[in-house]
Amino acid sequence: MALRQQQRFSLTPFLRQSLTILQMSSVELIQHIEAETSCNPVLKTVLPEHPITERSPYHAMATVAHTGTLVEHLVKQLSLMRTDEKIRQLAIYLAYTLIDDGYLEDGLDAISPNPLADRLPFNDALVLLQSCEPSGVGARDLTERLDLQMVSRGISDEARKTILENLAAFVD
Repeated sequence: MALRQQQRFSLTPFLRQSLTILQMSSVELIQHIEAETSCNPVLKTVLPEHPITERSPYHAMATVAHTGTLVEHLVKQLSLMRTDEKIRQLAIYLAYTLIDDGYLEDGLDAISPNPLADRLPFNDALVLLQSCEPSGVGARDLTERLDLQMVSRGISDEARKTILENLAAFVD
């Protein structure tokens, strides 16, 4: 009995859809977006408040339609990460429990199906979720969100500590 190693490339449904969308012309893309938003009430097309000109800061972004939700954005990121599958699935579960502004409102205690269950996988899943963009997603409060955002921007531990200790002076 001989072992043989082979490499295969397989396209996931997500990659197939991405390739199809990338091949569309502008008109086809607009039609596709309109069709998707008309059949899915959760999807929204967001247009900038100001007219778009070539000098507008929105010019580059105007060609990309925003049709995804925060959860979809997070699930896409999580699906690309190399990590334990159980942790990834828990992180995806946590993404679906986020409130609209990206906070984990009730914390891990309210989400875990069994309060006596091992907390380690949920904590690992939360760390994985919080490593996604936008920075600060999955925070349980403003302090944690600001801390996550400062970490992502490379702010030193000392500066972060000073800012967070004096946060009450700025928030009233």
